[in-house]
Amino acid sequence: MTKRQREVLEAIHRLTEPRGPTVRELGDALGMLSSSTVQLHIERLEERGLVRRGKPGESRGLGLTEKGREVLRGES
Repeated sequence: MTKRQREVLEAIHRLTEPRGPTVRELGDALGMLSSSTVQLHIERLEERGLVRRGKPGESRGLGLTEKGREVLRGES
């Protein structure tokens, strides 16, 4: 996992309560101007099984999987 992917994972965790963050909110929180770059990081984390997306059309369906929470706790 790259340093930036870890930062994205941590930001998703921070911004999940009370609702999941949007791509734009993640970009703002991380100082990333390109939503395409944020999407790319999310896709890589999703491929690793660390984040999950909600149903199609839900802009706030992004959250951590149990594996993602374990990584943040240092268990993986």
